[in-house]
Amino acid sequence: MILEELRIRNLATIAQVEVRFSAGLTLLTGETGAGKSIVVDALKLLAGDRSDSDLIRHGEETLTLEGVFGSLSDGFGGFLAERGIDASDSRLILKREISREKPNRIWANGSPIPLKVLGEIGARLIAVHGQAEQLNLLDEEYRLMLVDTLEALETAAVETAFAAMTAAGAKFAELKRKAQERSRLLDYLTYALKEIDAAELKPGEEETLRTQKIQLKKKEEILEALNFSLKALDGDEVSLVGTLKEIEHRLEPLAALMPPYRDAAAQVQGARENLEDVAFFVGRELGGVESSEVSLDAVETRLAALDRLKKKYAPSVEGILEHRDRLERERAELEDMDASIGMAGEDLAQARATYLGLAKELSKERARAGKTLQKRVQTLLPSLALEKAVFEVKVEADPEHATPRGIDTVWFRIRTNPGEGMLPLEKMASGGELSRIQLALQQAVQSRRGKVLVFDEVDQGIGGKAATAVGRLLKELGTLDQILCVSHLPQVAVWADRHLRVDKLTDRGRTVTRLASLADDEREREIARMLGGEEFSTALTHARRLLSLPDADGGGGR
Repeated sequence: MILEELRIRNLATIAQVEVRFSAGLTLLTGETGAGKSIVVDALKLLAGDRSDSDLIRHGEETLTLEGVFGSLSDGFGGFLAERGIDASDSRLILKREISREKPNRIWANGSPIPLKVLGEIGARLIAVHGQAEQLNLLDEEYRLMLVDTLEALETAAVETAFAAMTAAGAKFAELKRKAQERSRLLDYLTYALKEIDAAELKPGEEETLRTQKIQLKKKEEILEALNFSLKALDGDEVSLVGTLKEIEHRLEPLAALMPPYRDAAAQVQGARENLEDVAFFVGRELGGVESSEVSLDAVETRLAALDRLKKKYAPSVEGILEHRDRLERERAELEDMDASIGMAGEDLAQARATYLGLAKELSKERARAGKTLQKRVQTLLPSLALEKAVFEVKVEADPEHATPRGIDTVWFRIRTNPGEGMLPLEKMASGGELSRIQLALQQAVQSRRGKVLVFDEVDQGIGGKAATAVGRLLKELGTLDQILCVSHLPQVAVWADRHLRVDKLTDRGRTVTRLASLADDEREREIARMLGGEEFSTALTHARRLLSLPDADGGGGR
């Protein structure tokens, strides 16, 4: 895939810039402090780096970045489709807005996406390599990742086995801890179960008790209402039901003789039947209230007891009963602790055996991948002015060093001069040597991943023949992947397929950073500037001679 265009607005000293890119090697040069690395910062933000409102240009409210990527692979298009992003035209437009006051926003092909998804996309699009990346060579996890990436080694099975082993270990340790506290825990569980069982809890009883409490508190009012209602409905002296029966009796003959009276008779019958149902309900309730032997004091005492249990064990009666079942299971487990510990120990041993089996197989694959990486890097070192250097990848397996990614530690060691011993990179390599080793590793590993590779002054600390070698290797990398490189070395800049110059200017009292694509004559003058010296004409002649070197090698530097 290729970064075709980058648009930046209000980033640091950049007011507004639109840059077009092409395949191959693109170099960014300029005076120290001109803002060359701002372009790299923009790409990091488009790749999902965390934002900071301090990056917004002074006096502005919003920073806007937009990157257009083309020639997407089918696999990358499918990756985008899984995240709801349409890439049917094999292009991806990423846009990000960072604001001082408003929420930050991100889009992919016009669809809003969260920062996490932008990070997932950016990880597949862009790889930035700079001084910090060189320091990563000294990091164990990074070295392991390089070896795994070379042969696309799959670590998922080992990670799953490690998680299972960790879970089994945690269970075993928890049971051992409980065994040490078994006596105290058993006393507590026995007490808690006895207390809950003694309460003889019943599901739904709390609601029943609260209803009884209301009835008992209002007993006189309830009895008065029920007695009055029953007497009115079906009493000896006054009876609504009896009255309706009499009306029904008188309407029956009329309904038989004159059809219009049938509806009236039917309605009276329905009303009478409804009132009979009400009278039955009232009578039943009246009998229950009058015969109830439960006292208000007993109900309130029971509710208070339930409240105490709820505070101790669970917020409801049903929750207390569920908690009681858990306590019972835990007590049974404690009473049979030795057997449980034995089984947990067996599970842990099995999980560890499974993990180690998978990790050892992965270790063998890593050892082979390490040898391959070693050979590839060793082949590249002479071309990077490290003719006498010997590079070694050592994969050490230690079953006691269990991690989610296996049992291996990867070491990169180097000997730069004959007769010296092999030493780890951090004890031997200078910054310039680390830069060249990093480039060799990218040629061996990263360049085969189809990303846009960004090198931010990766040539720092080198010069002369080594710088020329770095430029040549960057050129070779550019035949495989799109390369963007920030450089201050003319020996590197002459290898560019496209050359951009970064300038810092003052416009109406404001500092402004601008980018310009250089034509051939402009490249000569920029290379001459980078060469320095008091005589510009001499530097210009030297620049022309340097620019002819890639052509002589067949590189096509112009």
